[in-house]
This record gives sequence, C-alpha cells and structure tokens, in this order.
Amino acid sequence: MSDESRERILSALEDALAGAPVTSGPAAPAFPAANQASAPDWPALSREITASGGRFALARSAAEARGALASLVKAFGVRRAVLWDHPALARLGLADTLAKAGVEVVLPDQGPAEFKEAAAECDLGVTGADAVILESGTVVVAARPGQERATSLFPPVHLALVTRETALLPAIPDLGPWLEAQRDASGRPPSAIHCITGPSSTADIELVKVRGVHGPTTLAVVAVEENA
Repeated sequence: MSDESRERILSALEDALAGAPVTSGPAAPAFPAANQASAPDWPALSREITASGGRFALARSAAEARGALASLVKAFGVRRAVLWDHPALARLGLADTLAKAGVEVVLPDQGPAEFKEAAAECDLGVTGADAVILESGTVVVAARPGQERATSLFPPVHLALVTRETALLPAIPDLGPWLEAQRDASGRPPSAIHCITGPSSTADIELVKVRGVHGPTTLAVVAVEENA
C-alpha cells in the first residue's frame, strides 16, 4: 500500500469517527461469520448507527482498525483508556496502539472496586461487540470476567469493535435465541447484557434530550474485516 493510499484511508476513518457524514459505498466482502450467509450491508448499518447519534467506520484490515483507534484518540484527546481482555482486541494489537499514542491503559486485572474507580477516570472504553442487530444498529455487549460492564458505561467515549467473533443478527427478534445461547454450562446467563443503540441519552426532563446522563456521550463503532 502506498503512503498516499494509506493516508487517504486513515483520513476517511478519522472523518467518520469525528462525526463527519459517512459516504455509502458498495458492501465489501465480510469476515467469516457462522451466522451470516452473505456480506453484511455495511452502509445500511452505518446509517442506522449514525441516525442514533453514533459514529461508524469500516476498517478493511487490522492495520486500518489500529489507525481508526489512533484517530479516535487524537480527535477526543484521550489520555487514559480502559480495555477489555478479549481475543479480538489482543489480536488487533489495540493495547500497543494506545501505548504508542501515549495513552495510559487500564486493564481489568484488579479488584472490582479498584477497577470501577479506575474506569471512571478514563476518557475511553474499548470493547468488542458480542452481537450487532443490523436493522437497528444496536451493539450488544455481555459482561464477563475481564470484560466488565464498567468499560462501556463509565468513560465518556465508548469504542466497540465488530470483529469475526461478533454475532451479526439481522433483526430484533433474532436477539432472543442469541441471548438463550449465552448461558453457561450450568444454565446461568452473563451477569449483565447491554443493548446499546447510540450514545447514552434521556428526555425525562421536559422532553429535552440530554446525552451522557447514564453513560457515554459518544459511541463509535468500527467494523473490522480481517483476512486471518
């Protein structure tokens, strides 16, 4: 890849994550997914996410995913970030990307009270997406050891990575069977499951919509097409 092409791609990702309009293009070949027979309609998913106030970018490689994260750090002046312990995030090398950008990385390897306190002081929370509901642009995250719910709730900016581990659910009714499949061997579900459609917002007070009352003010979703 030439330097010119690389700069063009990263510039497009930075524009998308900074809130610029996303230009719809043809759907690209998707990463392998057992529950997805054909390529996802990324432009349609982008429209749903942005319509809810979120930000979307398509990364066609792991390198572009790292570039998208670096662009997000730059756009929001991130100094401290909390990161899930997740195979996709490790495979993409996101902790190293944050470290190279001078960002202090908080990992979920401490006690619950200490971790919550540390997460509350972070500018950015980076998670995987356990599932995405394509028709509504809803990101579904489940809390598990090393993948604590505070990561997507406490920092003002939440970045969710859609990877080959992510279940792509066509419509809301498909969520029920997926949720049932999340039970462990003893039949217990995850301690918490969050369905996130856009940034946190409420209109409880005189129907005036306010963001960030119950969670992040910014939701960024990066779909990563991996070759391996």
